[in-house]
Amino acid sequence: MEERTDNGKTKRAFTIKAVAAGLIGIFLIAGGSKFAPTLAKQDLLVHQLGIGIYFYFFVICLFWNPLCTRFIPALALNIKELALAMIMTFTAGGFAWYGWMKQFATQMIMITPKGIENTNWKLYHIDRYLNMDALPNGGSSAGPEGKRIIGDFINGIDPYKNWVSLSKIPFAAWEKPLLYWGSLILIVALLSVAMLLLVHRQWVRNEKLTYPLVSVAESLFVKEQPTHCFAAIFRSKMFWIAFGLVIFIHAYNYWVAANQTIGMRPIPLTFPLSGLSQTFPIIRQAGCDGIFAAAKLSFLLIALAYFLAPSLSLSIGLNGLIYLIFAAQVYETTGSAPIDSELQVFRAGAYLAFFIMLIFLGRHYYGSMFLKALFIGKVSDEDKPAVFGARLFILTALATVFLLTLLGMDLIMAVAMTMIVIIMYTIFTRIVCEAGIPIMVTPFMPTTFFAKMFGGVGVGPQNLFAAGQSSGILFGDMKQLLMPYLATGFRLCDRMGIRLRRIAMISIFSIFIAFFVAFGMHLWQYYSMGISDAGSKNWNWGVGLNEAVNEINRLGRNEQLTEPEEGLSVTQKLVKNLRCEGLAERISQVEPEKINYYVFFLLGLGIVFLTGFLRTRFLWWPFHAVLFCIWNTVPANWMWFSFLFGWFLRTLIVRLGGEKNYIKMKPIFLGLIFGEVGASGLILLYGVIYYLVTKTPVNITY
Repeated sequence: MEERTDNGKTKRAFTIKAVAAGLIGIFLIAGGSKFAPTLAKQDLLVHQLGIGIYFYFFVICLFWNPLCTRFIPALALNIKELALAMIMTFTAGGFAWYGWMKQFATQMIMITPKGIENTNWKLYHIDRYLNMDALPNGGSSAGPEGKRIIGDFINGIDPYKNWVSLSKIPFAAWEKPLLYWGSLILIVALLSVAMLLLVHRQWVRNEKLTYPLVSVAESLFVKEQPTHCFAAIFRSKMFWIAFGLVIFIHAYNYWVAANQTIGMRPIPLTFPLSGLSQTFPIIRQAGCDGIFAAAKLSFLLIALAYFLAPSLSLSIGLNGLIYLIFAAQVYETTGSAPIDSELQVFRAGAYLAFFIMLIFLGRHYYGSMFLKALFIGKVSDEDKPAVFGARLFILTALATVFLLTLLGMDLIMAVAMTMIVIIMYTIFTRIVCEAGIPIMVTPFMPTTFFAKMFGGVGVGPQNLFAAGQSSGILFGDMKQLLMPYLATGFRLCDRMGIRLRRIAMISIFSIFIAFFVAFGMHLWQYYSMGISDAGSKNWNWGVGLNEAVNEINRLGRNEQLTEPEEGLSVTQKLVKNLRCEGLAERISQVEPEKINYYVFFLLGLGIVFLTGFLRTRFLWWPFHAVLFCIWNTVPANWMWFSFLFGWFLRTLIVRLGGEKNYIKMKPIFLGLIFGEVGASGLILLYGVIYYLVTKTPVNITY
């Protein structure tokens, strides 16, 4: 899909105005998303269909481009420039509010006062497993300087919570954490780019994934005629009717939330189902109260379900019911419902099975690309992006292993953790690209998986603690994982005719910009306002660490705790980790905490393999393996009704009017999506304007 100039030349993507629009997007998202919950009590991104990103380009395509096309044509962005600016902005999503930065700064600063000084940590000298060089100020809270660095971060420098000068922020104290953990985050980001370069051709051409979120992004700037000022959807009455309806509902409900004394009732979007658990006690006994507590309506999710294959939207819509059947069987067999750690291990098995199936499906293609990456075989022009990705993959995977050993893991554990990064990120991205699910959370924490499956003695306390720290940062909250954002951007730019290798280069450039913008903005807000006033008081800074600390405490109580050697230099620790000292003894002591964990892991593995087999052998098979990767997670428990309703509407429209009517109705569902995007954007703008005028944040939670 290409636009051309009047003289027939293809329009360019890499222009100054395109890069400028992308950089503005990076600064707005990577920097501004930290302020949105504080100023407007409105999240800027939330999920993979990032509200702030799509609202930014909605404004560009609805106002900026048409005005420039009419009055200053040279400043209007063509579709290639828009795609380039969008993928640059997408990179900011991985480093914004719920991205890697959420846990990075808070975990590093809170370990010193809240962790090392904790009674349980002191009892078994857990601080000995820390790499103090990787903490702010070397992990020291002693002396005026150490207390100031920690105290100002927690409470804020200015007692009146005003924005302080950047010169007052102790950036120098954060050099070591930036060197250790910042390097790990950036290497993993580059690993994500490498994996996308590898899988892109397989997913797009061989497996023909639909990338539902790309259809949403593309609709913003694809025109019926090149001479038109507006995108095609902006010329549709059905789009504006649906858009206006959603805007009205949210504006009215926001007004009711802001004026609770008037006694008006909001338009209900949540419908309680509490009577179900009373009618059917097995729902409560199987631990499924949260799934069937209410039916929640989301216009965005209903519309996304409309664009999916029926088997996918039905699988997501019925995931709660299918999980209830499974949990009820577990309850009837064992007398208790599945617990969270058992379900985490189950989802680990499901993710592994899904990954194995993808590798098997593309085994010839992936094998060929890796051989060519090792200079075995001729590299065609078509192969060059994937071969470059394979080489970058090898380098970044090895670098990830090295950094993890530097942070305290032995070589075997570092390799295992790197494999989990590769598997979890790939499948998480695949689910977004294939099923279009915009919001998911971490399916399992590696620390929990290692502790439950292999036991604390088998893994070793040093490995557990290092895994806990890295898990908290890399997997602590995956709602805004970078790799799915980039996958959407890769496919979008590919459809616009931009070369894949160039897409990768601009993505890598944008990653470094987004990282440092997000890091600087996070520190600026924390040191200005403190943690509580920055909207972080409910954060669990110890996510990932909790399971590791609990396991170390258990080893201590059982007198199985082996403490690390004292006085070793960084080089000596690294050499010791690379040698995997004591590995044979630990392997001989590997055992699960309970046999249940092996059972749940094998169940996850087997059910996904079986579902994949049935799906490829029988056209009538209605379910997709994706449902086992998401079930009984918080997002799955509230989005099932919207996906089921979207599936029903799609089925009804196709049955009554056929495929032609299905295509004709698309603007309505795009209107529902952008209605929610527009409503959130307008609420956010109101909050920012209110803050600029009154110097106080809004107090309306909606």
